[in-house]
Amino acid sequence: GKYWQLFVNGKAAETGASFITLNPGDRVQWIYSGYGEEPQETSTVEVIGADSLGRPEVWAAEAPFTVDRGTTADAVIEQALKAAGLVHTSSTTQYGYYLEDIPSLDGRKLGYDAQTGKYWQLFVDGKASDVGASSVNLREGTKIVLCYSAFGETLDNLDAKQVATLRVIGSSENGGAETWLST
Repeated sequence: GKYWQLFVNGKAAETGASFITLNPGDRVQWIYSGYGEEPQETSTVEVIGADSLGRPEVWAAEAPFTVDRGTTADAVIEQALKAAGLVHTSSTTQYGYYLEDIPSLDGRKLGYDAQTGKYWQLFVDGKASDVGASSVNLREGTKIVLCYSAFGETLDNLDAKQVATLRVIGSSENGGAETWLST
């Protein structure tokens, strides 16, 4: 029951391709799927925290997540945090999604800090978002970055990519996985 379906701007075409007039900026996709199946979108998520000295540190490397069309950034952020094993406190309020804190490996809880002005800032496609994560509709290729930074900071002025982490996992006596050296 699958065939190559034409989607224009995320919606299944109701006519053949030769009868569709495209406008500048239209997104055309041919997706091998069954009738009525909605296209999925692949976005990436990266989490940049802070080390014990306050320097940017990658806590979850950029990873792809495939979600249904129309999914918002808060849903993929939750998936990414869970996949990375980052325990966190978040909620959805009348104002939308709120990421309160993510504990670091050394036990600090990184949340809003009144002294430094740092909080979990949302960047979408390299730019600070002017709306909350629950208002960001994902599209194919959207890059989400959660960065513990102060308002006005940009990803360009952070050197998080230069900080490396290492965790050594070996076998325990009973053959299971065991952390030999923490991150």
